[in-house]
Amino acid sequence: MLPEVPYGATAVRPSWPDLPESLREAISERLGGPIVTARTAGGGFTRAFAAALTTKDGFRAFIKAAPLREPTAEWYARESSITAALPEAVAAPRPRWTMVHSDYFVLCLDFVDGHVPALPWDAAELEAAVTAWTTAASTLATPPLLGLPRLSDITRHEMSVWSSGALPSERLSQLVAFPERTPSEPAPLSGPTAPSPTASEPTALPQPAALPQPAALRQPAALPQPAALPQPAALPQPVALPPPAALPPPATPPEPPAFANPVVLAEPAVLAELVALERLLPDAVAGSGMLHGDLRIDNVLIDRAGKAWLCDWTWPCLGAPWFDTVTLLVTAFGAYAWQAEVNRFLTDAPPEGVDAALAGLAGYWLARAAGPASSASPHSRQHQAYSGRAALSWLSARRGWA
Repeated sequence: MLPEVPYGATAVRPSWPDLPESLREAISERLGGPIVTARTAGGGFTRAFAAALTTKDGFRAFIKAAPLREPTAEWYARESSITAALPEAVAAPRPRWTMVHSDYFVLCLDFVDGHVPALPWDAAELEAAVTAWTTAASTLATPPLLGLPRLSDITRHEMSVWSSGALPSERLSQLVAFPERTPSEPAPLSGPTAPSPTASEPTALPQPAALPQPAALRQPAALPQPAALPQPAALPQPVALPPPAALPPPATPPEPPAFANPVVLAEPAVLAELVALERLLPDAVAGSGMLHGDLRIDNVLIDRAGKAWLCDWTWPCLGAPWFDTVTLLVTAFGAYAWQAEVNRFLTDAPPEGVDAALAGLAGYWLARAAGPASSASPHSRQHQAYSGRAALSWLSARRGWA
């Protein structure tokens, strides 16, 4: 199963010509020449400008820009401060410069010549993405920034949907049904970057006046789910061939698990289990390491060498690193369509903790999917519904509910 909207085409952004002329001139001057191509980023759930720009001399950079009056400008300022402090071992695009011009905040990042992973996940790309996060998590065990929020506090305040009864069983039944769609190729985004200095000493995270305290849980975008593998057609028996030369039947791919059954999930015993798991979550995710905080498929780029880069470091927090692995793998559960392929990446995570994370994430996403349409992106609610279904289906398979 795949989401109704591909993650490479969720954003509704202004294009390069839509920016004020004075701002375009200032950016071109800072990049060293006129812009000859501008490729708008299709992924994401904000309405701000984000594009890969190429100058007449062939220099490329990834530019984000937002009006100062909008919260996104503060998010971009925050992202600049955070990524500048990341250790060199963390595979993330680094900021080259920022500026305020024409009432816009502008962030220039290293260009990554790559693409958002396609769905269903390619096995090598999934391996690269998990490896990139595992390496980053090890490096970030000692956070390079001070004053980060704790994931335990975030989950305690934001993930209590099952406990509070905020998602009625009849609404759950509507949200869990999975529509099908044909997979489409995601639009490529950006590529290799120059190394940046390592932040050796922890530095306090700058708090510019315009910089707001991040919302407890951002709009985490969960990750899409691919359609079940088609059954290959049996090879016909050639008339001319004698029986001994008969072709063997093709291999049959593993059967995908059934997606969460809303009837089963509405049973009192199952709902009681969801409540119990949700209440375990704050203690289960406690930790002192720095997390990405919003690790999902459209925040990953795979470059031409097959290396994964982790993007959009706007909402880091302190917690157990396996939580980010779970949020990344929600799409992979659907992409591979069987548990063993995703659970093998979580051998070091506590099984009950993983289940608690899936319960909390499913409730959080499904509750937001039930809300009114988002002004940030027309696809936000579809993304949240899809992510909630995927998390709930994976949890259902792990707990034997389906």
